[in-house]
Amino acid sequence: MKSSEDKKLALSESAFLKRLEFPAVYKKDTDELYELGEEAFDFLKNISQEDVSKLSGERKEFVDYALKEGILSFTSKKKVSEKKIGVNEIPSLRYLLLHY
Repeated sequence: MKSSEDKKLALSESAFLKRLEFPAVYKKDTDELYELGEEAFDFLKNISQEDVSKLSGERKEFVDYALKEGILSFTSKKKVSEKKIGVNEIPSLRYLLLHY
């Protein structure tokens, strides 16, 4: 079996990058929304091009957190397919509370 250093990082199957009123990653399996800064958003957008063995400092901590949360996963696919980025052009409505 290959070690994690031999595999590529990719967004997990349940994670999707979204541009709402802010950059975010959405996990459909847990219905969690993570607000991101622009740097983190761009990093995740291009994660398949990163050399995992050369990450250090804040990037390594971010990757460790994203792996723990299930946002990222390792893949042995030679070519990782690009995921589309969802763009919301109007303010999003995530929750609605009705009183009657």
